[in-house]
Amino acid sequence: VFNDDVTIGATTVMTATGGAVTFGKTLNGAQALTISATGAGTTFSDAVGGTTALTSLTTTGPTAINGAAITTSAAQTYNSAVTINATANSTTLAGTAITFGSTVDGSAAATEALTVNGSAATTFNGAVGATATLASLTTDSAGTSVVKADVTTSAAQTYNDAVTIGANVTLAGTAITLDSTVNADVNTRTLTINGSGVTSFNGVVGGTTPLASLTTA
Repeated sequence: VFNDDVTIGATTVMTATGGAVTFGKTLNGAQALTISATGAGTTFSDAVGGTTALTSLTTTGPTAINGAAITTSAAQTYNSAVTINATANSTTLAGTAITFGSTVDGSAAATEALTVNGSAATTFNGAVGATATLASLTTDSAGTSVVKADVTTSAAQTYNDAVTIGANVTLAGTAITLDSTVNADVNTRTLTINGSGVTSFNGVVGGTTPLASLTTA
């Protein structure tokens, strides 16, 4: 447990077998940080990389992102379940490739907004909002998004980048905006959009690799 501000001065690996790794205040340093806490998990209580971006961040074990922002100059990889719980109910992750290996949920349903600014691929390998829906999800235009599981929000979903559908996927929310192209990784994928507001396709759908089917509700 680090109750003060932490600066990483070298490539660092932290391992807590059966225990927790907790950062109570800010975390900075232009270095790669890898954390394995497969028991009680990792908690970021304050901003990460707010003053000096980490080079990369990798976590294994449940991860709680409570500090509103994580910034890296390269990749972020969350190999296990992620929970978002910011004081102002808004979290921004910024880096290059940002990978969620498992689920992403809010701390409570319909409260947390998540923005992912990845200049490379943002990959959702697990369901988003299946246990506690996010309020909203936004990706930036610089990279791409790979969606391999259902995404559920209580409000809007906005994908400003090109989207690849990597499984049979349902997007559920209010206004759902796909601002660039939408393709499948293989032509057997189905996409269902359950938007109670306006669903907008602003780019070509299936221009490179077609979906098997597209359904809106």
